[in-house]
Amino acid sequence: MRNLLFILLAFLSAGAFAQSANQVHMVTESSAYVSGDMVRLQLMVMDASGRPVTEDRIIHTFLTDHRGTVVLKRKFLVTDIEKAGFIQLPADLETGKYTLVACIAGADTRARLSLSVYNPSIFASSIPPDNADTGLGLESSLPAANLTLRPEGALNVSSMANLAIELPKTANKGVMLTKIYDPRFETAPVMSEITESPVPEAIEDKLSFEYITTDPNSRISLYFMEQGFVEEFYLAEEEKILEKLPALFGSGHIYAYQFDAQGNRLGELPVKVEPATRISFATSDNTVPFNDEIRQILEKKRVRKFVDQVYRNGEDPVVSLMAEEYNMNPDRTVVLSNFSGIASLREALSNITPKTQVIRRDKEYELRLSPENSGFRYQESPLILMEGVPTFSLDSLIEMPSEDIESIEVFISLDKLRRFGTFGRYGVVSIHLTKPEENPLQEKLDKIPVYYGVSDLVSEPVSVDGPDLRPVAFWDPALRLSGQEEIMIRWNPSDVAGEYIAWSLVVGADGRILKSARTIEVSSN
Repeated sequence: MRNLLFILLAFLSAGAFAQSANQVHMVTESSAYVSGDMVRLQLMVMDASGRPVTEDRIIHTFLTDHRGTVVLKRKFLVTDIEKAGFIQLPADLETGKYTLVACIAGADTRARLSLSVYNPSIFASSIPPDNADTGLGLESSLPAANLTLRPEGALNVSSMANLAIELPKTANKGVMLTKIYDPRFETAPVMSEITESPVPEAIEDKLSFEYITTDPNSRISLYFMEQGFVEEFYLAEEEKILEKLPALFGSGHIYAYQFDAQGNRLGELPVKVEPATRISFATSDNTVPFNDEIRQILEKKRVRKFVDQVYRNGEDPVVSLMAEEYNMNPDRTVVLSNFSGIASLREALSNITPKTQVIRRDKEYELRLSPENSGFRYQESPLILMEGVPTFSLDSLIEMPSEDIESIEVFISLDKLRRFGTFGRYGVVSIHLTKPEENPLQEKLDKIPVYYGVSDLVSEPVSVDGPDLRPVAFWDPALRLSGQEEIMIRWNPSDVAGEYIAWSLVVGADGRILKSARTIEVSSN
């Protein structure tokens, strides 16, 4: 009986601990951004006492303007203490003060921090925005030195450098965030404040489906259109899957289809979305700092954006981790401008697109594909994506003028079809238009519901064939500590000499937070 009581107490204690894991610790890379910038951040799940917790949690983030209106929302699934990634600011944000809020459903607290965002239109005018204070600047004081930061070796623009960070024994287990930056062109990281503010339990959209058959062995396929991949489940698993759905990747239009137990098509499923409970946010002051220091930082950001336009030209955007997991490249691609004498989509699919055949049945045309490295032909039509909008029937699309089509991509190998699930059983044809905004399936797209899924992390290009001009020389928001007495950071200075700042923060396993910063002189020789 005594042992049973001990086990029961342990179970109740563990349950109470799990329920207390409802705080969010948040750090953003900077405090000042230009509309359209990436906001790099670290999110960490913590218990009521501020200790990091290893527990699966969905963290909701909301960017609100000074009126408390949500202008952007994202959610991240944290499976191991923290999540590091970024959110992309809308390119049309007006100059002003914005608040970034992070919270967990049902929690009593929210993490919040303030960001200054500047619209690029300010670069074209010498007159400050109406809500800019030319006498207001950044906080210049560095945090108290709880950590020892020690530069080592040569510090010049032409070679790698080392930074040693000494850790006290009281905080040598946990997570470390380190940034090294040029303070003339960049701002310090910002750590959130915890505020007492209840969060509703029902802040997740709920999905339901109108099934064609209730056969438990039938298959439900969900195509996340913006992400370009499929999640599938058997109807017998519906309850379990609907609970899992909020943690699935992919925000955007979600297309549902039902197949029978053998994978034969039954039809599209109407999807109902029950909107989440609306959360209210506080209003705030909308004044942005705009002294000489801030204007210098903004000028640097303007130059950097120009360099990106010249040297990147949009050819190396951020890459989805989902795209890295799956092979997203088509097996065959045809660019219609390379061919003459092709008048319609039917002629292109019949004459110049590899592995595609157009057949006629009862006055209607149907498309068939042949698998890669095979001579036979599938007896069912492939999935057709018209600018990402799915359909299985060409219908009136077949006579679309070729001048409206930019390219046709064909997916026919098992490796390339894996991400399409049952949808890709007979191959996939993706059609890209010269004018995407004139998609003939736009009416269908408007009827497909939008689902708010977990945001996909992305990786950035690590090198650019052009001037360096990096205001941020080093950024690592998620270095795990496991008892080390010293951490050695190896970093590469930008091509601009001067004083850099090394900024580091540690969240210990016991909840203790240490942070420190120091100036590092980088020479030009």
